[in-house]
Amino acid sequence: MKRVTLLVTVVGVAILLASGVALAATFDGTLGPDIFVGTPVPTTFEVAAATTRSPV
Repeated sequence: MKRVTLLVTVVGVAILLASGVALAATFDGTLGPDIFVGTPVPTTFEVAAATTRSPV
């Protein structure tokens, strides 16, 4: 029973860590210069004008 509890706990922690990494890598911006704040130094991303995204 202790092994099952440990296994479920380890799998749960692994899923939480994996989903946190995936959320951290997702940025939604516009075609213009965007500033994303959340780190000690603001980061600016610039996207080429030819880049378009189809509406969902």
